[in-house]
Amino acid sequence: MLLSSQDLGAALRAKRRAAGLTQADLAQRAGCRRQTIVAIEAGHSVQSHVLVAVLAALEQGLLLVDLESTAQ
Repeated sequence: MLLSSQDLGAALRAKRRAAGLTQADLAQRAGCRRQTIVAIEAGHSVQSHVLVAVLAALEQGLLLVDLESTAQ
């Protein structure tokens, strides 16, 4: 489970690498700059629409879970 922006950045980096993509490749697919991918992978904040575009470029999505129910 991802509980921080650093966790999310590391997970996206792993997905990107597993897909055989460079940061520049992913940026091009997502319609953003390579520096934006660098920032996301470092755990920095980005606008939500950019994050959704990057996830879509990796053929990934978000699933929201109730933390209270998963703690039991």
